[in-house]
Amino acid sequence: MNTRPTTPSDLETIAEWIEHEPDHKGRINPEFFQSQGECFAVLDEKTPVMFVRLDRICRVHVEFTPDNRRKVAKHLDEFTQEIKASAKFGGFAQIIFESTSESLIQFLAQHHGFRKSPNEVVVDLC
Repeated sequence: MNTRPTTPSDLETIAEWIEHEPDHKGRINPEFFQSQGECFAVLDEKTPVMFVRLDRICRVHVEFTPDNRRKVAKHLDEFTQEIKASAKFGGFAQIIFESTSESLIQFLAQHHGFRKSPNEVVVDLC
């Protein structure tokens, strides 16, 4: 696979491609593929066929005690504040809690700015 870093000269092409992608149009700007993370073009011979941005993600797995929800909420609040600061300092772009618990989802959204992310496709590497 041939790759090269994205450059400012790619912005016009990226902007044109975004206009043809309904999910990205009006939501993503071309500079997205030149900021943060690792950004590069995948080439067919010498011509880009895709632009890629790789972000470091922190996925959190937690098991809570069933005995005391108030205590859990207090410690979850402290833990989440600390893990957000640590992850940001460590260069992570996102923190993900995978959960179907509406109370956890609401708590994280209301107290820590989390949002649902339904449009993800995931593969486990380990």
